[in-house]
Amino acid sequence: MGFRPASPRHRHHLRYVKQWAESGNGYSWANNLVHERVHAYGQVHVGRYSEPNKCDLAYVAGNLAEAILRSTASGGPLPADSKLCPALTAELRAGRMMM
Repeated sequence: MGFRPASPRHRHHLRYVKQWAESGNGYSWANNLVHERVHAYGQVHVGRYSEPNKCDLAYVAGNLAEAILRSTASGGPLPADSKLCPALTAELRAGRMMM
């Protein structure tokens, strides 16, 4: 299997990957990698990041991965973020993994 140039769809995603890679925020980068991996298994968003999507598997898995990494790597709790799924927010706060 050789290298294939990115399709137009994937070039769009590469822009986001580059953005996270250059941010220097390893926690956010891990969040994005997990989030995008869920898409590789076929999960599709209803649209852009919006109310119906914040509890879908890709966002919950990515946010959970970031929270776990922050808590185990002494990165401190996940900052409060209204975009997170309410059920995930409740669990992370109960576990002191979110402010």
